[in-house]
Amino acid sequence: MLDQILSVLRNEDTFKFFTGNAHPTIYDAVSAISNPHEHKEIERALKNYFDQVMQISPPESQMFLEANRMYAVCEGFFSSQETGKTGKDRLEVRDLNDEIVEFYSESLKHFASFLNEDILIEHIKYLDNDDSQY
Repeated sequence: MLDQILSVLRNEDTFKFFTGNAHPTIYDAVSAISNPHEHKEIERALKNYFDQVMQISPPESQMFLEANRMYAVCEGFFSSQETGKTGKDRLEVRDLNDEIVEFYSESLKHFASFLNEDILIEHIKYLDNDDSQY
């Protein structure tokens, strides 16, 4: 499971800020966890890592923005976790397109919250496959 999570994050790390040669990396962040099969422990370690990067980076820097985006990717990945019929935890791997649409939708909702444009609201509802007001 750990390798699968790290693979997703490695693919998302466009600038290789967190998976490249500079340390500390996400690999350093998860190296100290005691149970590499416990998804909550992995989630805590990774989110803590990105949170720390954001704390030491200026809010307008590329590093901060990428750490914030990667934190959101972590949240999306771990929130897709489902409980199987056997009661064991398993992760549902989402396609990159799903992540992009979700990120776009959330950004659009944030932008639209300041506007009252019917066409924009209809577009958001279409993306959400929702008939109600968001």
